Amino acid sequence: MYFTSLDLEMTGKNVHQDRVIEIGYSVWNWPKIADIPHLVCGHSELVVDGDILERDPWEWEYQECGITYDMLHQTGLESSSTAFQEFLDTLVHFANKGVVVAHNGMEFDKPMLDAFLVRNHISMADSISSTWVDTRIDVPYPESCRYRNLLYLAAYHGFVNPFPHRALFDSVTAMKVMSNYNPWTDNILNRAETPIVEVMAEAPFEMNDLIKQAGFHWESEDKLWIQNMRLWEADRLDLGFKTVVLDPPIENDI
Repeated sequence: MYFTSLDLEMTGKNVHQDRVIEIGYSVWNWPKIADIPHLVCGHSELVVDGDILERDPWEWEYQECGITYDMLHQTGLESSSTAFQEFLDTLVHFANKGVVVAHNGMEFDKPMLDAFLVRNHISMADSISSTWVDTRIDVPYPESCRYRNLLYLAAYHGFVNPFPHRALFDSVTAMKVMSNYNPWTDNILNRAETPIVEVMAEAPFEMNDLIKQAGFHWESEDKLWIQNMRLWEADRLDLGFKTVVLDPPIENDI
């Protein structure tokens, strides 16, 4: 079975305002009878997303990834170019051979990629139709693994990502973390098949700290404590306060 590990680097975390500046992926062959996956290939490109080069570089240049205006201007692929379309077609080709893997992919990479395609009027005749495994929420980490950011997870599992916040290397890191588990016997693939839902916390004011510790965030406009999670996880919550799954599930397809 093939796993395509995908990562996007952005100028920020706002789907509508920020821009994609790098896309990277690594492809892995993981037969069901094998203990670990084997790397097939990897590819990353800097991307000129819309008006990014017209913006003041000081607004975005010195992000954690270290990608500069000059790097993007001199080597980035225009989102409308034939070269970028070929890059994207190859990514989709591999992604549809099996499963897509992305760390925090359901909250970040997937919606960012979706917005990027719409913003740049890119029509994907063959869209990514595979299951998305999110290594932040779909992998059954032990209780001793306290945090879910990729740098911590790499260290917890005994290695260091030498180039953090660069798309290709983050994609490799996410896959190496997941290789410590079994997609089949550890139910990772089964978990990833369940939809993402919005869960609302209902509790008195004095329990706000507990709600925050459980990962809920305050939606000021709706005045609700909300967290997105897989439906399988929502059905098993036991946090000491009431939770309600809101309908409908969040769409999983690009």
